[in-house]
Amino acid sequence: MARVDYDAVVEVLMKGVVALDSDIAQCINGPRHIQIAEFRTIGFTGTRQTGKTNWMRDFAARHPDETLIIFHDSLLSTDFQRRWELTMGGTRQPSVYRGPFYQADDRRGISFNPIRVPGQFKYILIDDANRYFAKYSHNKTFKGIAEVVGDDVIVILVG
Repeated sequence: MARVDYDAVVEVLMKGVVALDSDIAQCINGPRHIQIAEFRTIGFTGTRQTGKTNWMRDFAARHPDETLIIFHDSLLSTDFQRRWELTMGGTRQPSVYRGPFYQADDRRGISFNPIRVPGQFKYILIDDANRYFAKYSHNKTFKGIAEVVGDDVIVILVG
């Protein structure tokens, strides 16, 4: 199978990212999580075995303290962590989260900050994003993301 240069794909897509304090982003005058979804989110897809998981690994290795990878399934996150250990050895792993990026709260219905992590993330990668959003709410996920990122976040939806 041919490998795709996903670094080049992401580099091109990042040219379209808009600052949240720009006139363009301020035009929608919506909540922050909607602005992140609309102006700070890029994505790509590719067929199987074209290097998407390896690209996520390599990207996270370049930004280990700034990257959170969200998986919809424990098999995928376990596979990613296994690949990391096999190829990256003792280098620091990025943060990994499995499941919906929000939790039920008995009192109010929904809590939008399911993880407690130090600092804020600059990069959020959502693996197998089409399946993730088929299982979990897009709006609630971005509300959760908005709580753990700064305004310079880049959300990358990986096919």
